[in-house]
Amino acid sequence: MNLTIRKNHLVGILVLCFAAFVYYSAANLPKLPTDLPVMNSASLPKILSGILFILGIFVLLERKKPDSAAMRLTLAQDTIRTLFFTALLAIYAFFIPRAGFEISSFCFLIITMWILGLRNKPLLIALSILVPAAVYAIFIKIMYVPLPNLIQGM
Repeated sequence: MNLTIRKNHLVGILVLCFAAFVYYSAANLPKLPTDLPVMNSASLPKILSGILFILGIFVLLERKKPDSAAMRLTLAQDTIRTLFFTALLAIYAFFIPRAGFEISSFCFLIITMWILGLRNKPLLIALSILVPAAVYAIFIKIMYVPLPNLIQGM
């Protein structure tokens, strides 16, 4: 018997496992005195793990569509690309406390979008400014969660 696992099946299984891990970890979060009766510290992670679980099922059940030879990537190319983006993410995480959230995110987004094929420079710069600004507004102004920033007092 020849058992083969497609990439989408493997990714789907990994996403489902990660969703289960997040849900289990969220269930063990302590209750905070500021928790509301309806929403507590575990609510958002549980909701996100549910969404992840549903997306994992979609990936797992996705049928492989025939694609052109130009669109195929070998396993080695996929592995190299994954390792490169993992290293890029590690470099980003290294620079957040040193250069601040704003500058690190700007540089990370420009490099990532350029590598992924976005060549429209005005859009590239606009997204690299607007995405960190939106994240900053959500975390600092709405949720009151501090981010590591270079510009103190923002």
